[in-house]
Amino acid sequence: MAPGARLPPTRGLAAALKVSRNVTVLAYEQLLAEGYAQARTGSGTVVAPTLPEDWRVTAISPPPSARLPARNPGASASGQAEN
Repeated sequence: MAPGARLPPTRGLAAALKVSRNVTVLAYEQLLAEGYAQARTGSGTVVAPTLPEDWRVTAISPPPSARLPARNPGASASGQAEN
């Protein structure tokens, strides 16, 4: 979407996606908090004119829950240290 483009109203988006309106409201709040969108009184929510400084890092990095812990090279498959 182009900078300044209007995002659809949360009610309409929720209906189109067949999800709770709360889901779309939370998503919009996240976009606002991260700087990807701006709320305009009387005009709704629009795409921010510029992206946040770290947008590439955010878009590329996996979430912390997706990162695997480091393996212990001395451990066997059962998790026990090999002797």
